[in-house]
Amino acid sequence: MWKKLFGKRDQRKTTEAPSLPYGFKQTLLHSLGATSIPTLPQSAQRVFTVVTNPSSEASDFVDAIEGDEGLAARIIKIANSVYFDRGSGSESVVEAVATIGTEELRNILSSSSLKALFPSSHHLRDQLWEHNIAVAIFSREIAARKAPEKEKIAFLAGLLHDIGKLLLLTMDQEQYGEILSRAGKSGCFCTEEEECYPFNHTEVGHYLAEQWNFSPDLCAAIRLHHLTADDLETTSLPFIVRTADLIAHRLRIGFPTGLEPLQNNSALKALEYLGHFGMEGDTAQEFIKTVEGQFREEKEHLQM
Repeated sequence: MWKKLFGKRDQRKTTEAPSLPYGFKQTLLHSLGATSIPTLPQSAQRVFTVVTNPSSEASDFVDAIEGDEGLAARIIKIANSVYFDRGSGSESVVEAVATIGTEELRNILSSSSLKALFPSSHHLRDQLWEHNIAVAIFSREIAARKAPEKEKIAFLAGLLHDIGKLLLLTMDQEQYGEILSRAGKSGCFCTEEEECYPFNHTEVGHYLAEQWNFSPDLCAAIRLHHLTADDLETTSLPFIVRTADLIAHRLRIGFPTGLEPLQNNSALKALEYLGHFGMEGDTAQEFIKTVEGQFREEKEHLQM
């Protein structure tokens, strides 16, 4: 309904997110409520400044973590978990950073900071978050193999890609839960959202990303990840995230039951998109198997 009123979205081939018009932003705020957009806490701002800077050193991570007692406690706990513990134990943030390592810490800090911003008792919230974790890991692994210059930012892009869904579920639990259910049957989230709202989750996520001063690359990954392969450049961040998203749906991560049409469609599309990266047949299947194993191994400490 809303899509008919506001016109068809412009989907030219691009790697940049189109600007959100002022009138559209006002419509979004009017629909969700002026107080619906969460403010990024200073502690989270410090974290994202560090994790998005490829030149950040261990001391930068220590400074960002020590400014938040709760975060510091979680990082020390993770460093002492079975996954990271080297036998000596970590009692301070400095020791925890040394034990975990800065590259893995980028992922953990991104996940920990974002998860706290979208509180909801709805059962789908944890499922959405698990899906985001999977897309983050898969995006990182695709980038590592096919676009190494984007590897450090790819995890965060995958983690953020559906922040619009998290906000909509937080603000409108009953109706948005029904939308997600219908999307599983129709195979398209954006279409179902636009039947109820004058926007979809990619636009809501883009607005959030602008408010939080995220980089243009991250804004593009959030806004464009539902475009088709013909609309995007293959090594662009949105294409990488889109491929990872399809793999996660193919593996039924986050939504194990109830979305069969979406998942069956994603199973075919995931192979199509991997083909654009030169991964076909047994190579594609082996890649999917590998990244699924990495998700199972990493998800526990990334969801703490």
